[in-house]
Amino acid sequence: MIRTLVICFFFALSFQPIYGQEQIDSSAWELIIPIEITEAKKGYSEITSLSRKDFLQLPASFDDPSRLMLRFPGFVNSNDQNNGIVFHGMPAKFSGWSLYNAEILNPNHLSTAGISGDRISHSSGGVNALSGQVIGSYQYRAQPEVHTSTNFLAGVSDIKLRDPYKTQASFNASLIGMEAGLDFKKNNVDFLLNGRYSTVGLLSLAGVDFDDEKINYQDISAKLGVDLKNGRFDFYGIYGTSENTKDPDISNPQEPFGVLGKAQNGELILSGMHLEKEFGNLFFETTTNYSQLKQDNFSFDIFGNLASEILDKNLLSNFTAFSYSFDKAVLELNYRYKRRFDENQRYDVHQPGVYFKYFFTHRFNVQFGTNYVDAYSTVFVVHDTYLQPSLGLQWTDKKYSHQLSAKYSFAKQQSNFNRELFVFFGDGSIPKAHNVSLRYSNLKNGFYLNAFGHFLSSVYQNPDFPFTYSWLDDIPIRNNISFGDINASRINIYGISLGFSEKLSKRTSYQLNTTFMRGVQQVVTNFFFNEEFQYESFSIPFEIRYSTNVLLNHQFKNQRWKMSLGLHARDGKNVKALPENSFDLFSSLNDPFTEKLDPYTRIDLRVSYHFKNRNNRFKSFLSLDIQNVTNQQNVSNTYFDSALLQKQYENQLGMIPILSWRIVI
Repeated sequence: MIRTLVICFFFALSFQPIYGQEQIDSSAWELIIPIEITEAKKGYSEITSLSRKDFLQLPASFDDPSRLMLRFPGFVNSNDQNNGIVFHGMPAKFSGWSLYNAEILNPNHLSTAGISGDRISHSSGGVNALSGQVIGSYQYRAQPEVHTSTNFLAGVSDIKLRDPYKTQASFNASLIGMEAGLDFKKNNVDFLLNGRYSTVGLLSLAGVDFDDEKINYQDISAKLGVDLKNGRFDFYGIYGTSENTKDPDISNPQEPFGVLGKAQNGELILSGMHLEKEFGNLFFETTTNYSQLKQDNFSFDIFGNLASEILDKNLLSNFTAFSYSFDKAVLELNYRYKRRFDENQRYDVHQPGVYFKYFFTHRFNVQFGTNYVDAYSTVFVVHDTYLQPSLGLQWTDKKYSHQLSAKYSFAKQQSNFNRELFVFFGDGSIPKAHNVSLRYSNLKNGFYLNAFGHFLSSVYQNPDFPFTYSWLDDIPIRNNISFGDINASRINIYGISLGFSEKLSKRTSYQLNTTFMRGVQQVVTNFFFNEEFQYESFSIPFEIRYSTNVLLNHQFKNQRWKMSLGLHARDGKNVKALPENSFDLFSSLNDPFTEKLDPYTRIDLRVSYHFKNRNNRFKSFLSLDIQNVTNQQNVSNTYFDSALLQKQYENQLGMIPILSWRIVI
């Protein structure tokens, strides 16, 4: 039950007007616009984009846009208790987060949610600290991406905050989330303020018992914006805390790994400023963000042993770009900077880059980008410099019916892990990947076919057991550093995705996509005994051999009712073959991922209703969002219970109904 409560949070969202569009009432807009997920073209870069109408009304999102990536081909989730993104078999730790294109630390409360062994995650959590009430748009830029190099092997989730367009107040209530917000706008100045407190936390304070476990989170967000002539300036800040505690109970030891008690506390600070300005054909943009993340995780097992894990990170980042449009070309000069620091280390990255797109004709263009990366760390006095090139081609036929595109990118994972700086073997210090894709699209009927490949190297091997598989799993933090951190593992991932969409009627449409892939990991077996590495091949944990999505959307005739139904089915992930009745955990943990879990299936449903009022001042919305309507029991992972001395299977979430009510005044 507690694992269910961790995930069930409601984000109440409101509308961010599109530039140049008539500013109409947000509540009406959110209900009237048809639901549609597309690969939208913004400016000169093709990106996967979600608008407000998508993450307001699609099923099983809990109004968290990152969860909706599950509807796209090639995306799965490591555990539906969190919002981690697994793209083409690469786990969530290979995806990053940014605000207005500048990197931030993991912006999630309850970062241990859905992680095996309740470990702290660098990239996911139970609920996003950026409330849906303040989110304006969400984009996931997956590799290969030609335009913006983000230093993450899988991709980056980028969030932009919404802009108020008039003075109003909003209140949101659901089974597990309470929040209130205020929008203020006068002339060219606007202000946004929003506060949130978990309903589970309120019930706990009132004395409701959740199996001796206390789960709570709270956050407050603010943004001050100024409309400039042909531009915009925003200053924003977010503060949040979370906790998840459980007192030891030796009479009921049936918890993963024999954990009886735990105490998890988190604190998050996000602040920054964004400026964009147009000067004729020149566009200027700059963002500076500061983020701080503190996580303390303590657990107690049946033997009274204490395990602790502490994360304390600070990140200062900047993204600046100058773009100039010619008759047949676009040229951009950009610069990225970040400094990650704590009490013991500092890590600086300077990254100037150039992007160029040339149109030979309206139907054929070529894109080229490269970034020069200069990275320095005080931990081992490591200084690393390299280039990150990317290339893209796109051709369309004369009738604009068929389109072909090809992309290539190279990236190194300049992320948040101390292990990436552990260098004893030269170039094997930072994980890197060559990414390729070839895509065909039928612009008339929405059909597409995409072939992809990701070729990774220098991936971390298991930090505790150097002779086996990489720690390419959903447990991204290891505080200890040992000689097991040899970065010699190689991974090849390749496959195809296809899909199409069709309108059955004026108010009904459906979409279907499916992905087939293969992932093989080669790990070093005897690097201590030979001058040249010898490799052994294994399947990677998230080698999802197939995944299929079906989405049906319907808007009823009076436009007050909307319904969205989704199906997600995929192959089970790989896990370690743990012993059935042995206490020899060393040998079991030393085994590769050789066991396959059962396939994962889920049907989700969302129904919403808009209450209209004649005076047009008071508006309300009622929605029912149900994840896993059939209550399918999907296995999350296996573990060896040291108390019961046997192998156990842990399930993911069952049916989760979320009834929510939103009021706008």
